[in-house]
Amino acid sequence: MFPEMSEDFLAREFAVMVPHLQELERHFFELVAYGNVPDVKEFLENNPKFNVNAVDFQEEWDDDVCRPSAPRLTEADTDNGLTPLLPPTRRSQYFLISWLFGTPGDLHGVTALHIAIRDRNMPMVEYLLSHPDIDPGDAHLHAIRENEIKIAMVILNKLKELSHGLEFAGVTQSTDFPDETTPLAVAAQYGHFEMINMLRNRHHGLAKPHLPSCICENCKSEREKYDDLTIEKMRLFIYKAVANPAFMCQTVDDPILEAFNLSNDLKKAGTFVREFYYEYKRLAEIFNLLDKLSESADEVEIILKRSTGFSHSYKFLYPRLLFALHNKERSFVAHPNIQQVITSKWIDGWYEWVSMNKWMKCLYVLMRIFVLPVILVVVLVAPNSKRSKFWQSPVNKFISSTASYLVFLLFVFLQSNMDKSEQLRGPPNNAYVWILIIYVMSFCWALFRICIIHGPKRFFAGPWYWFEMIMIFLFILTFLYWITAALDVRINGQLELERKYWNRYDPTLIAEGIYCLATIMAFLKLLYICQLDYHLGPLQLSLGQMIKDVRINEAVVSPGTCRLYQYYEDMVQIDDESKIKTQQVNSFVNFSATMKTLFWAIFCMSPIESADVIIENLPGESENETIINQHTFTEIIGYVAFAGFTFIGVIVILNMLIACMSNTMTKVTENVIVEWTFGRTETYVDCMLTTALPPPFNIIPTYVGVQPIVEYLKVWLKPTPEKRARWHPHYCFYIETLTEESNTDFDVVMGQLVQRYFRKKDKEAEENETEKLTREIIDFRDEMDHRTIFKINDPLLTRSAQNASTSNTGLACTVIQQSITQGDMKPSPGESLLRSPEFSTRKGKLTRDTIRLWYRKFNVGEREQSIVLPKNKTQETFLEEQIDHSSPMISPLKGKILFHKRNTQPTRFHFLNCTRCGTLQEQFAQ
Repeated sequence: MFPEMSEDFLAREFAVMVPHLQELERHFFELVAYGNVPDVKEFLENNPKFNVNAVDFQEEWDDDVCRPSAPRLTEADTDNGLTPLLPPTRRSQYFLISWLFGTPGDLHGVTALHIAIRDRNMPMVEYLLSHPDIDPGDAHLHAIRENEIKIAMVILNKLKELSHGLEFAGVTQSTDFPDETTPLAVAAQYGHFEMINMLRNRHHGLAKPHLPSCICENCKSEREKYDDLTIEKMRLFIYKAVANPAFMCQTVDDPILEAFNLSNDLKKAGTFVREFYYEYKRLAEIFNLLDKLSESADEVEIILKRSTGFSHSYKFLYPRLLFALHNKERSFVAHPNIQQVITSKWIDGWYEWVSMNKWMKCLYVLMRIFVLPVILVVVLVAPNSKRSKFWQSPVNKFISSTASYLVFLLFVFLQSNMDKSEQLRGPPNNAYVWILIIYVMSFCWALFRICIIHGPKRFFAGPWYWFEMIMIFLFILTFLYWITAALDVRINGQLELERKYWNRYDPTLIAEGIYCLATIMAFLKLLYICQLDYHLGPLQLSLGQMIKDVRINEAVVSPGTCRLYQYYEDMVQIDDESKIKTQQVNSFVNFSATMKTLFWAIFCMSPIESADVIIENLPGESENETIINQHTFTEIIGYVAFAGFTFIGVIVILNMLIACMSNTMTKVTENVIVEWTFGRTETYVDCMLTTALPPPFNIIPTYVGVQPIVEYLKVWLKPTPEKRARWHPHYCFYIETLTEESNTDFDVVMGQLVQRYFRKKDKEAEENETEKLTREIIDFRDEMDHRTIFKINDPLLTRSAQNASTSNTGLACTVIQQSITQGDMKPSPGESLLRSPEFSTRKGKLTRDTIRLWYRKFNVGEREQSIVLPKNKTQETFLEEQIDHSSPMISPLKGKILFHKRNTQPTRFHFLNCTRCGTLQEQFAQ
């Protein structure tokens, strides 16, 4: 039985079971924490059978006594009816449940080697590794995580001695790292630049993980070996490593392109594994090197002109921009540095356009209508002239296209508002029809050309392209019905038949209806122009998103209610007394009636009786008596659905009005600005890829329009080693560049960007560390302020001050000593400082790490061992070497630091004023 597992025992002893160290193990860990190698060596010599791989917070469990076997976990105790598993389950003691199901050694902790690595104690690490029974385990990963290069190299060399390939193998059974974690993966994830370089020089490698959708043989074997959660955790860990800028910048020559490809893979992985969607989405945000592009716009242009990775495209000035648009890298495209270069290319030196106000720009567009014929002649006759180059700039292409489209809308309006009082059957008999036909043909050619340039994949992914295709289709359908109407009149006659006698499906009537829809869409396309405006563009995006929510709400409610009232259609109920007739409202009798009712319900214009169920009078017992039946449950369901839709619809409408009318929403929501900037850039690129002649003049062949066709045919008929004419369903016809692009300027720019990036990262990390350290020292000082402070003169530091006054190379400091009890303190503060383990085991100057170690080790009640000074070093010179007068990090020493020595009362001191650098103030002298 298991009396130790009773419920009373668990409640009395602990809430969470935590193993404890033995006294000998605790003493060993204390010696390692103190950092004194001779004491640790003496301890191990006196205890030859001691386990040097002992783990803190772990006990060696005896299977026969402490841990019940697995079959007995559910075996009840005859005394109290409890099983070993029941009490911890009731109390949610997960640690104990894990221990019951586990095996000895499942409870991992910290070894002595981990403590030495944490304390950055190189001599201690070297000594522990020299022990014949030492097991490094995952110690090298901890050293890599702490960015201790020398310690990591020592441990890796030890692993290499144990087994030749052991340093490259992944670690298993580690509490801090996933299984199969390699050293380079840890260094890359934590972004240790120099550590990554060291590991790569030792021929460590890190391969990009496969996508979750991969079904290769390696992925199949991994799925058989591990569970899905473990595989996803390992994949996410590796993705975090390869996505780190420190790793990316050392493994590829084009980090931006690699970031694009990796971002695309992460988006696919997040879409496939929805449980880790947000983790993959966060990783998919490319690291921003563009913040460092502050030198000049030339650096941005050099990056945007890079064609590597996207050579299958129409000749465009900025291939990297097309690649970013293709991969939907909104943060890259919307970056201010990128936008500045694109805007400069957009205006192409015509800064007068930027300085115009909105009314002047509108007037200029109207005036451009009369200049369009002149532009046609100049572009055809002198395509390389200065004036022709001016009209071929992107902003002038946009102005000409807008002016031409306004002419098209004028003819659409004139045709739509023709007098129909004396209308004849058949197509309209005026010149407007032929102008509209020419315009629609030119629109078709423009769309086809853009499709060839972008490729069908990106073309059909654009919502505005779909909008324009539908608009053109409606116009073409109108023309076809006009032709059908003309043939009908020619065959059947009745040209002058009055309109009220026409058939409901007369081709002329159908053509008018379709033309009405086409006219509405033609005028709605003005929103495409408005999206370039800073104020209307984000508003348009917000409106579109809200309309999408309304459509979703309508689509959710309509399937359940579309034919709920079909049986009651056209039923009339007559009141026996008043003889008032009540007819069933055609609200939910069919799909079209349901959509109409729900649409007008959004604007609260559907009648309240829309959900009423009307049943016609039923015959009663007598001839003059009728029975009125009521389907109450059906009516209640209809009312609930209709009321719910109205409530949700009204709430959505109110939110839409608030979102659209409030400037605060667009300013706070950065995503709206990013989306608008991305859409505006797509418009810019489309204008850059169009010809100088707008519709309908674009159907006239020009040099600029014919040149790409001629070049493609030339490469297709006579291919060269550098280029090949290709065709792909995603990219249509394109010329592929086979040779690798060599761009020295790009390599130089990327090198500069990487250096700026890491300089800024290091500066930010140093500032954060300095601020954190200063805050810790101030907190420690405030904690000790209640103690008595009095001033003494330390002979050691006094001699140092005298030397400084004569040689200007030393340090003059005033020392304040403080103790719990007053009296003479031995040894002096200066001597305690010189004999601290940091000064004996770490050579170099005072650092943030040293100060942090002082905090951890020099606490009241602990002991400190005496340390022998290095050879050929006096106390004065050794102290002077520890202070870096040029370093701003001396300022944190203003905080009081506590020191003590064995068998002495606690003592503390701090530097107050340095006569050489003058950075510290004597503010604590009392």
